[in-house]
Amino acid sequence: MENRIQAYARLLVDDCVDVQPGWQVLVAASALARPLAEEVMRQVAARRAHAIPRISFSGVSAVVELPWLQEAPLELLAELAPVERHLLEQFEDFLYGACLLAIGKD
Repeated sequence: MENRIQAYARLLVDDCVDVQPGWQVLVAASALARPLAEEVMRQVAARRAHAIPRISFSGVSAVVELPWLQEAPLELLAELAPVERHLLEQFEDFLYGACLLAIGKD
């Protein structure tokens, strides 16, 4: 019998995103969502796609962490770090929820 986490992951991977073989799927979640993120990654792998995990310890963002936000000068907060921008530009679609799923470009 499928549990709630498996069912929710299946909903995200199959119904919401319809992950296809060869896709690159950014799986971003807070540490609290680890069970769901791990199940999403399992299901992405079962569809012969790449899962790229991004785990946030503070749960604030998939891009930056709270301690950095609290200390960074305003000029750093004005834009993403170049490597972060490059990573996010590689994805063409995003699905937000308990996990963030981003679909990679071909």
